Amino acid sequence: MLWGGVLFLAASVVLRFLPRSTEGTQEAGAPPVPVVVPAPASAVLAVAESALVAELAAFTRTPDWANSPAWLGFVAGLERGRVPAVLAAVEAQRETEVRVRMRHAVLRRWAEFEPERALRYAEGLPYSEGAQLPSVASVVRGWYKADAAGAVEWLQRQPEGPLRFTAEQALLRSLSNDDPRLALDLLLAGPDANPQRGLLFADVFRELAARDPAEAYSLLERVPAEGRRRSARLGMVQGWLKRDEGAALAWVGTYA
Repeated sequence: MLWGGVLFLAASVVLRFLPRSTEGTQEAGAPPVPVVVPAPASAVLAVAESALVAELAAFTRTPDWANSPAWLGFVAGLERGRVPAVLAAVEAQRETEVRVRMRHAVLRRWAEFEPERALRYAEGLPYSEGAQLPSVASVVRGWYKADAAGAVEWLQRQPEGPLRFTAEQALLRSLSNDDPRLALDLLLAGPDANPQRGLLFADVFRELAARDPAEAYSLLERVPAEGRRRSARLGMVQGWLKRDEGAALAWVGTYA
């Protein structure tokens, strides 16, 4: 890749003309012999970082670059030892949207093998700039993909607050697609203060009804608050419509 070639050049040599001693085979008065001096490590690193920034920027020249095979392949091939350098290059990108989309993709990948480190990085981003919580959500999605049980166990230990609510929303929406019954159990066991809780009930019951409308209907009674139940009922109808539009509309007419 581009950065590898530049790194090789940077790691080569810097030529300096230094006079050698007149002792030995060199005759007195002879012109100085070029002496090969290694480039300083800091210079090598700076050139390598600059090359990586340019490599990432090159991906964005492709239309819909965030979904392009080249970018997706780059992210999928990231290994743990290279992630910090890539994230540093991501943060050096000029356009905000590019930084955000690259950051989320790299954090999801990092969370697949080092979720705790990825989470610490996300938590260290500026909250006031709106970077922290979306990044936490990306980490949780990657963590869930690689280790669903570990992600769930971590979530259950988190105190109420914006971080817990954001993580809960990201995890339950992923879990709803795979196991909506388990997602419902976790949602019912979690704190009720999450401002997105109604939407989460709708998501879960949408997936439940798309699989089995009768089961989804029977589970409505588990939702304690009427406001949450309305959200769950709406999600159930949306999922039911996808599975059997006629039956869903008939039920809605009866309910009304």
